[in-house]
Amino acid sequence: MALDGGKGAVTTKNQPLWPGQTDYTAEALTAAPKADGSGYWVLTFRPGTGNLIVFEFDAHGLVTGSAREYALGTSVSRFDARIGYGTLNFSRDYQKLLIMAGNHCTGTTACSRERGLVRLVDFDNSTSTPTLRFEWNNATNQLGTAAGDSNRGYSADFSPDEQYVYTSALYPGRLFRYKISGKSTSTQVKASEEFIAITNSATASPAVYNGSGQVRRGPDGRMYVANYGHGAISVIRTPDAATAPTASLAQRQAAVGWVYNGQSLSAGTTSRYGLPQVVTRFVPQTYVY
Repeated sequence: MALDGGKGAVTTKNQPLWPGQTDYTAEALTAAPKADGSGYWVLTFRPGTGNLIVFEFDAHGLVTGSAREYALGTSVSRFDARIGYGTLNFSRDYQKLLIMAGNHCTGTTACSRERGLVRLVDFDNSTSTPTLRFEWNNATNQLGTAAGDSNRGYSADFSPDEQYVYTSALYPGRLFRYKISGKSTSTQVKASEEFIAITNSATASPAVYNGSGQVRRGPDGRMYVANYGHGAISVIRTPDAATAPTASLAQRQAAVGWVYNGQSLSAGTTSRYGLPQVVTRFVPQTYVY
Protein backbone atom coordinates (compact mmCIF):
# COMPACT_ATOMS: atom_id res chain seq x y z
CA MET A 1 0.00 0.00 0.00
CA ALA A 2 3.00 2.31 -0.31
CA LEU A 3 2.23 3.18 -3.95
CA ASP A 4 0.11 6.13 -5.05
CA GLY A 5 0.51 8.00 -1.79
CA GLY A 6 -0.72 5.11 0.33
CA LYS A 7 -3.78 4.36 -1.78
CA GLY A 8 -2.17 1.33 -3.36
CA ALA A 9 -1.90 0.42 -7.02
CA VAL A 10 -2.22 -2.56 -9.34
CA THR A 11 1.26 -3.87 -10.15
CA THR A 12 0.34 -7.01 -12.11
CA LYS A 13 -2.75 -7.42 -14.26
CA ASN A 14 -4.31 -9.48 -17.04
CA GLN A 15 -2.57 -12.63 -15.85
CA PRO A 16 -4.41 -15.96 -16.34
CA LEU A 17 -4.89 -17.83 -13.09
CA TRP A 18 -4.93 -21.21 -14.81
CA PRO A 19 -2.64 -21.23 -17.87
CA GLY A 20 -3.66 -23.75 -20.50
CA GLN A 21 -7.29 -23.87 -19.36
CA THR A 22 -10.26 -22.15 -21.03
CA ASP A 23 -13.86 -21.42 -20.01
CA TYR A 24 -13.06 -21.95 -16.35
CA THR A 25 -14.64 -18.86 -14.84
CA ALA A 26 -18.15 -17.58 -14.28
CA GLU A 27 -19.78 -14.31 -13.33
CA ALA A 28 -19.91 -15.76 -9.82
CA LEU A 29 -16.80 -14.98 -7.79
CA THR A 30 -16.03 -14.89 -4.07
CA ALA A 31 -13.23 -15.45 -1.58
CA ALA A 32 -12.80 -16.97 1.87
CA PRO A 33 -10.01 -16.45 4.41
CA LYS A 34 -7.91 -19.56 4.99
CA ALA A 35 -8.43 -21.10 8.41
CA ASP A 36 -4.85 -20.34 9.52
CA GLY A 37 -4.99 -16.72 8.37
CA SER A 38 -2.18 -17.21 5.84
CA GLY A 39 -4.16 -16.17 2.78
CA TYR A 40 -7.39 -16.65 0.89
CA TRP A 41 -9.26 -19.10 -1.28
CA VAL A 42 -10.74 -17.50 -4.41
CA LEU A 43 -13.66 -19.39 -5.90
CA THR A 44 -15.72 -19.50 -9.08
CA PHE A 45 -17.54 -22.25 -11.00
CA ARG A 46 -17.05 -23.71 -14.45
CA PRO A 47 -19.94 -22.95 -16.83
CA GLY A 48 -21.49 -26.05 -18.33
CA THR A 49 -20.67 -28.35 -15.43
CA GLY A 50 -21.11 -26.16 -12.37
CA ASN A 51 -17.84 -27.60 -11.00
CA LEU A 52 -16.36 -25.51 -8.20
CA ILE A 53 -12.93 -24.05 -9.01
CA VAL A 54 -10.62 -22.81 -6.25
CA PHE A 55 -7.38 -20.80 -6.37
CA GLU A 56 -5.06 -20.24 -3.41
CA PHE A 57 -3.56 -16.83 -2.63
CA ASP A 58 -0.99 -15.85 -0.02
CA ALA A 59 0.84 -12.62 0.81
CA HIS A 60 2.78 -12.89 -2.47
CA GLY A 61 -0.29 -13.40 -4.66
CA LEU A 62 -1.43 -16.49 -6.53
CA VAL A 63 0.17 -19.72 -5.31
CA THR A 64 1.55 -21.27 -8.49
CA GLY A 65 -0.15 -24.53 -9.43
CA SER A 66 -2.82 -24.17 -6.75
CA ALA A 67 -5.84 -24.35 -9.08
CA ARG A 68 -8.15 -27.21 -8.24
CA GLU A 69 -11.53 -28.28 -9.61
CA TYR A 70 -14.24 -30.15 -7.73
CA ALA A 71 -17.21 -31.95 -9.29
CA LEU A 72 -20.39 -31.49 -7.26
CA GLY A 73 -23.42 -33.58 -8.14
CA THR A 74 -24.74 -33.81 -11.70
CA SER A 75 -25.88 -30.81 -13.70
CA VAL A 76 -26.33 -29.59 -17.25
CA SER A 77 -26.48 -26.13 -18.81
CA ARG A 78 -29.55 -24.84 -20.59
CA PHE A 79 -27.77 -23.16 -23.50
CA ASP A 80 -24.15 -22.37 -24.30
CA ALA A 81 -21.88 -24.12 -21.80
CA ARG A 82 -19.78 -20.94 -21.58
CA ILE A 83 -22.65 -18.98 -19.98
CA GLY A 84 -22.10 -18.88 -16.23
CA TYR A 85 -24.03 -16.14 -14.47
CA GLY A 86 -24.93 -16.64 -10.82
CA THR A 87 -23.50 -16.10 -7.33
CA LEU A 88 -21.30 -17.67 -4.66
CA ASN A 89 -22.01 -16.68 -1.05
CA PHE A 90 -20.56 -17.96 2.22
CA SER A 91 -22.06 -18.37 5.66
CA ARG A 92 -20.69 -16.11 8.37
CA ASP A 93 -18.07 -18.65 9.48
CA TYR A 94 -17.06 -19.61 5.92
CA GLN A 95 -17.98 -23.23 6.65
CA LYS A 96 -20.93 -23.33 4.24
CA LEU A 97 -21.15 -22.10 0.65
CA LEU A 98 -24.20 -21.38 -1.51
CA ILE A 99 -23.82 -21.68 -5.26
CA MET A 100 -26.43 -20.36 -7.68
CA ALA A 101 -25.50 -21.57 -11.16
CA GLY A 102 -27.78 -19.71 -13.53
CA ASN A 103 -28.47 -21.40 -16.87
CA HIS A 104 -28.04 -24.81 -15.16
CA CYS A 105 -30.28 -27.49 -13.65
CA THR A 106 -29.87 -30.88 -12.01
CA GLY A 107 -29.72 -34.10 -13.99
CA THR A 108 -28.38 -35.03 -17.41
CA THR A 109 -31.17 -33.86 -19.74
CA ALA A 110 -31.77 -30.36 -21.04
CA CYS A 111 -33.34 -27.90 -18.62
CA SER A 112 -36.86 -26.85 -19.53
CA ARG A 113 -36.04 -23.29 -18.47
CA GLU A 114 -33.09 -21.30 -17.20
CA ARG A 115 -34.35 -21.84 -13.68
CA GLY A 116 -30.94 -22.03 -12.03
CA LEU A 117 -29.30 -24.72 -9.90
CA VAL A 118 -28.81 -24.09 -6.18
CA ARG A 119 -26.18 -26.02 -4.23
CA LEU A 120 -25.44 -25.92 -0.51
CA VAL A 121 -21.88 -27.07 0.13
CA ASP A 122 -19.93 -27.70 3.32
CA PHE A 123 -16.57 -25.98 2.86
CA ASP A 124 -13.32 -26.90 4.63
CA ASN A 125 -11.47 -23.59 4.75
CA SER A 126 -8.28 -25.37 5.81
CA THR A 127 -8.00 -27.37 2.57
CA SER A 128 -10.68 -25.78 0.30
CA THR A 129 -12.39 -29.18 -0.01
CA PRO A 130 -16.17 -28.89 -0.65
CA THR A 131 -18.77 -31.52 0.24
CA LEU A 132 -22.18 -31.31 -1.39
CA ARG A 133 -25.02 -31.30 1.14
CA PHE A 134 -28.09 -30.27 -0.90
CA GLU A 135 -28.88 -29.34 -4.50
CA TRP A 136 -32.16 -28.34 -6.09
CA ASN A 137 -33.59 -26.43 -9.03
CA ASN A 138 -34.76 -22.90 -8.36
CA ALA A 139 -38.48 -22.24 -8.66
CA THR A 140 -40.22 -21.34 -11.89
CA ASN A 141 -42.51 -18.36 -12.44
CA GLN A 142 -45.32 -17.55 -10.02
CA LEU A 143 -48.53 -15.57 -10.55
CA GLY A 144 -49.02 -16.74 -14.09
CA THR A 145 -46.88 -17.83 -17.00
CA ALA A 146 -46.52 -15.44 -19.90
CA ALA A 147 -44.83 -15.86 -23.25
CA GLY A 148 -41.17 -14.96 -22.94
CA ASP A 149 -40.74 -16.00 -19.30
CA SER A 150 -37.33 -17.54 -18.88
CA ASN A 151 -37.09 -17.79 -15.08
CA ARG A 152 -33.39 -17.10 -14.88
CA GLY A 153 -32.23 -18.13 -11.43
CA TYR A 154 -29.73 -15.41 -10.57
CA SER A 155 -28.63 -15.39 -6.93
CA ALA A 156 -28.82 -17.20 -3.59
CA ASP A 157 -27.81 -16.21 -0.07
CA PHE A 158 -28.28 -17.35 3.51
CA SER A 159 -30.71 -15.61 5.83
CA PRO A 160 -28.98 -13.93 8.81
CA ASP A 161 -29.67 -16.88 11.17
CA GLU A 162 -28.91 -19.31 8.31
CA GLN A 163 -32.21 -21.14 8.74
CA TYR A 164 -33.27 -20.27 5.21
CA VAL A 165 -31.90 -19.75 1.73
CA TYR A 166 -33.33 -16.89 -0.33
CA THR A 167 -33.06 -17.01 -4.12
CA SER A 168 -33.84 -14.49 -6.82
CA ALA A 169 -34.74 -14.90 -10.47
CA LEU A 170 -34.73 -12.48 -13.41
CA TYR A 171 -37.12 -12.08 -16.34
CA PRO A 172 -39.48 -11.87 -14.56
CA GLY A 173 -38.11 -10.78 -11.20
CA ARG A 174 -39.10 -13.18 -8.43
CA LEU A 175 -37.99 -13.97 -4.87
CA PHE A 176 -38.19 -17.41 -3.24
CA ARG A 177 -37.28 -18.94 0.11
CA TYR A 178 -36.21 -22.46 1.15
CA LYS A 179 -35.79 -23.81 4.67
CA ILE A 180 -32.52 -25.66 5.28
CA SER A 181 -32.64 -25.84 9.08
CA GLY A 182 -33.65 -29.34 10.17
CA LYS A 183 -33.60 -30.75 6.63
CA SER A 184 -31.69 -33.90 5.73
CA THR A 185 -32.34 -34.30 1.98
CA SER A 186 -32.49 -32.12 -1.11
CA THR A 187 -36.08 -33.24 -1.65
CA GLN A 188 -37.07 -31.87 1.75
CA VAL A 189 -35.42 -28.54 1.01
CA LYS A 190 -37.18 -28.26 -2.36
CA ALA A 191 -40.51 -29.15 -0.73
CA SER A 192 -40.14 -26.17 1.64
CA GLU A 193 -40.20 -23.72 -1.29
CA GLU A 194 -42.07 -20.46 -0.69
CA PHE A 195 -42.83 -17.74 -3.21
CA ILE A 196 -42.12 -14.45 -1.43
CA ALA A 197 -42.45 -11.58 -3.88
CA ILE A 198 -42.36 -10.03 -7.31
CA THR A 199 -39.11 -8.07 -7.19
CA ASN A 200 -39.28 -5.85 -10.27
CA SER A 201 -42.76 -4.38 -9.89
CA ALA A 202 -45.05 -3.19 -7.13
CA THR A 203 -47.98 -4.90 -8.82
CA ALA A 204 -48.88 -8.53 -9.46
CA SER A 205 -48.45 -8.25 -13.22
CA PRO A 206 -46.34 -11.10 -14.62
CA ALA A 207 -45.85 -9.17 -17.86
CA VAL A 208 -43.14 -6.92 -16.39
CA TYR A 209 -39.75 -8.43 -17.24
CA ASN A 210 -37.13 -5.76 -16.62
CA GLY A 211 -35.55 -4.96 -13.27
CA SER A 212 -34.76 -7.01 -10.17
CA GLY A 213 -31.35 -8.47 -9.32
CA GLN A 214 -29.39 -10.15 -6.54
CA VAL A 215 -30.64 -10.94 -3.05
CA ARG A 216 -27.98 -10.40 -0.35
CA ARG A 217 -27.70 -10.68 3.41
CA GLY A 218 -26.89 -7.34 5.01
CA PRO A 219 -24.86 -6.58 8.15
CA ASP A 220 -27.97 -5.29 9.94
CA GLY A 221 -30.04 -8.49 10.18
CA ARG A 222 -31.99 -7.63 7.05
CA MET A 223 -31.75 -8.78 3.46
CA TYR A 224 -31.83 -6.67 0.33
CA VAL A 225 -32.84 -7.19 -3.29
CA ALA A 226 -31.43 -5.14 -6.16
CA ASN A 227 -33.88 -3.61 -8.64
CA TYR A 228 -32.23 -2.75 -11.94
CA GLY A 229 -32.90 0.78 -13.16
CA HIS A 230 -34.60 1.99 -9.97
CA GLY A 231 -33.49 4.57 -7.42
CA ALA A 232 -34.17 2.15 -4.56
CA ILE A 233 -33.67 -1.47 -3.55
CA SER A 234 -36.15 -3.72 -1.77
CA VAL A 235 -35.88 -4.85 1.86
CA ILE A 236 -36.65 -8.05 3.76
CA ARG A 237 -36.81 -6.83 7.36
CA THR A 238 -37.32 -10.12 9.22
CA PRO A 239 -35.99 -12.80 6.85
CA ASP A 240 -35.87 -15.60 9.46
CA ALA A 241 -39.51 -15.25 10.50
CA ALA A 242 -41.52 -18.47 10.19
CA THR A 243 -44.67 -18.71 8.08
CA ALA A 244 -47.60 -21.10 8.24
CA PRO A 245 -47.86 -23.72 5.46
CA THR A 246 -51.27 -22.33 4.53
CA ALA A 247 -50.20 -18.67 4.57
CA SER A 248 -51.25 -16.48 1.67
CA LEU A 249 -48.73 -14.45 -0.30
CA ALA A 250 -49.71 -11.32 1.62
CA GLN A 251 -49.28 -13.14 4.93
CA ARG A 252 -45.84 -14.43 3.94
CA GLN A 253 -44.75 -10.96 2.90
CA ALA A 254 -45.99 -9.48 6.19
CA ALA A 255 -44.16 -12.16 8.18
CA VAL A 256 -40.77 -11.60 6.54
CA GLY A 257 -41.21 -7.83 6.38
CA TRP A 258 -41.07 -7.48 2.60
CA VAL A 259 -40.95 -3.84 1.47
CA TYR A 260 -40.72 -3.25 -2.27
CA ASN A 261 -38.14 -0.51 -2.99
CA GLY A 262 -37.97 0.11 0.76
CA GLN A 263 -34.41 1.49 0.79
CA SER A 264 -33.82 4.63 -1.23
CA LEU A 265 -30.42 5.18 -2.82
CA SER A 266 -28.50 8.43 -2.97
CA ALA A 267 -29.89 11.05 -5.32
CA GLY A 268 -28.87 10.35 -8.90
CA THR A 269 -27.98 6.72 -8.11
CA THR A 270 -29.75 3.75 -9.66
CA SER A 271 -29.59 0.08 -8.79
CA ARG A 272 -28.03 -2.43 -11.14
CA TYR A 273 -28.22 -6.23 -10.90
CA GLY A 274 -25.62 -6.69 -8.18
CA LEU A 275 -25.14 -5.78 -4.51
CA PRO A 276 -21.92 -5.26 -2.48
CA GLN A 277 -19.88 -8.34 -1.61
CA VAL A 278 -17.62 -8.21 1.45
CA VAL A 279 -14.97 -10.70 2.61
CA THR A 280 -13.58 -10.32 6.13
CA ARG A 281 -11.67 -12.50 8.58
CA PHE A 282 -12.14 -10.30 11.63
CA VAL A 283 -14.03 -11.68 14.63
CA PRO A 284 -16.50 -10.22 15.32
CA GLN A 285 -17.01 -9.43 11.67
CA THR A 286 -17.13 -5.74 10.82
CA TYR A 287 -18.61 -4.61 7.53
CA VAL A 288 -17.93 -1.22 5.98
CA TYR A 289 -19.92 -0.13 2.92
